[in-house]
Amino acid sequence: MVVEQQTSRSGYRGWTAEQVMTRDGASAPGLADTRPAVLVVEQDVIVRMALCESLRDAGFRVIEAFGPEDAVKVLRAGTDMSVLLTDLALPGVMNGVQLAGLARSLSPKLEVIITSDDLLDSDGHHLTLYE
Repeated sequence: MVVEQQTSRSGYRGWTAEQVMTRDGASAPGLADTRPAVLVVEQDVIVRMALCESLRDAGFRVIEAFGPEDAVKVLRAGTDMSVLLTDLALPGVMNGVQLAGLARSLSPKLEVIITSDDLLDSDGHHLTLYE
């Protein structure tokens, strides 16, 4: 699930994964923006909205994703990303460390920031950062 666009105080509207992707998987028109792009992957809507608004106000182009599946769609579409900002504990098939590894394999120059408010997964188990 990808949230709809949110308008920041500066009036800039960010891009969601659905807007980045066209039906054939190519990048959508209008993404020739020269601002650095940040892909924010966070399941908590309030946290994601706050992060995205702060990043937009700081002048970044922001693409929001609810979980790793949406993020992978954006990354595989070849969208030019500067930074991946992801939560450690994500819903679905991979955590933030695994997503970061996949993202770096697709885009080796991508900078990665992993955040977490705790080191527990959604089932309450402690996460291992490195295997």
